[in-house]
Amino acid sequence: MVILQHVGPISPGVFNGRPILTGTVAVYVFFALSGFVIAEAVDRFYRGRPVAFAVNRALRILPLFLITVALSGAVHFAFSSSLSDFLDRAPLQIFSLSNLLANFFSIIPGVEPRYNFVPYSWAIEVEIIFYATLTLLTLNLTRWAWLILGISSLICFFVYAATGEPDLFAYIPFFAYGVLCYRSEKRSSILRISTFLSLLGCAFVSIELLRGNVGGVIEDTTIFAYTGLIMVLLITIPILSRIKIKSSFERTDKVIGDLSYPIYLQQFAIILAVFALAPRNPGSIGLVYLFSIILAAVLDRLLEKPLRSVRDAVRGHQLRRARDTENIAALR
Repeated sequence: MVILQHVGPISPGVFNGRPILTGTVAVYVFFALSGFVIAEAVDRFYRGRPVAFAVNRALRILPLFLITVALSGAVHFAFSSSLSDFLDRAPLQIFSLSNLLANFFSIIPGVEPRYNFVPYSWAIEVEIIFYATLTLLTLNLTRWAWLILGISSLICFFVYAATGEPDLFAYIPFFAYGVLCYRSEKRSSILRISTFLSLLGCAFVSIELLRGNVGGVIEDTTIFAYTGLIMVLLITIPILSRIKIKSSFERTDKVIGDLSYPIYLQQFAIILAVFALAPRNPGSIGLVYLFSIILAAVLDRLLEKPLRSVRDAVRGHQLRRARDTENIAALR
């Protein structure tokens, strides 16, 4: 969904110049999924271990990001003469030492390169702020704290809607909703109310952000349709979390999950290379998907696979073994 939104410049005839927002939908829903999954990780493996949590997140995020910056920078350098439609800065500014250094630190909140080699890194920056927050908090909260979390997500929306800043406030309801969905197995009325309030915040934020990004370019009815899609996908999260799946599908799902982060990061470099080598070719979109997946698989094998054993050691569990242990305990 993210790639589909970003390939427009290399195949302008496909969408007739109209923006499609499938990637925006995917990222917003991902924030909620991240809230669920990371809350579960903190709850099961990292209670009272904030350093281990921060180290494990850094091992997942940083190595691949740094490699992506270097790769994208190399693609910019190699094809700079063919990428004038993409570059909004002179090459001298793009490859200056200050801009290169800023790119490598661009996922740190407040660091803004003059030209970003990985323009979608803003979502990783938002994730890092979420991780930093969870490092400081525990999930062992009173039932009233969950109501406060739901109300806070609404307040964050109204502050953002009234002032237009800070940008972080716009995404808090999605993370809050994901965290609350994870806790919803407690079946308390306070949790239900909190989850509903955070979902309401997600709806308000989606409309406001979509209007801010493409307002005037597409009509409100289309914005409401995209918001409706976001809401449907968000509502499926607590439903799907209760469904048992076969182990064979679980393995397939894990492979897809392992590749999702490198695909998200590498897509821009692939789009640039395809645009430079095969501009406006009818098969350009297919080439972007194909080579994004291939490159992601290569990086996963060469970089991510060796790091998984390190991350397992930091976590203190292999994820599969931990799940099997829980199942055995439940049977006993």
